[in-house]
Amino acid sequence: MRTPKIPIVCRRPRVGERFRVHPGCERRAATWVAYDHDTGEPHLVAEHLWSGTAGLVPVCLRACVNDRGERFVWCIGVGPPSASYGGPNAELLLADTAERLWCTPRPVWGSFETLAPGVIPEPAWDDFDFTSALSEAFRGRVVTSASNPILVEMRRWHSASANVRS
Repeated sequence: MRTPKIPIVCRRPRVGERFRVHPGCERRAATWVAYDHDTGEPHLVAEHLWSGTAGLVPVCLRACVNDRGERFVWCIGVGPPSASYGGPNAELLLADTAERLWCTPRPVWGSFETLAPGVIPEPAWDDFDFTSALSEAFRGRVVTSASNPILVEMRRWHSASANVRS
């Protein structure tokens, strides 16, 4: 009997989940996303729409797998540090560590545990295709037109917040 294929989704590693990040620069992607204000889901934005679109968020996309073999794409915000916290990006630090060791996020923001090498076998990445994973994780959530409802709503929201500030 064949095991059903688990779809690749876009999400953060869950608290208590043991996971790894695919190592190597070819498995990273720096891009811009627009977040849906209703669902919070990221939508990939085509490069020709990056300039002049307020509200887009710079992200690094990382391919991940947990100890149950479930693969996912992690969308890590890489914008400038907030004024109240100027330290390193905790999610990027976790992702970089998870390239080498199995990691488990803890409930306290930015903290995680690592497992000693060999406790869990290394993940098998040989059949993994990053481009296909992105296509699956962002299926139906790729913005290619300035008239896309996500960008229209984002412009409306930013225009309203700019009017409130002035």
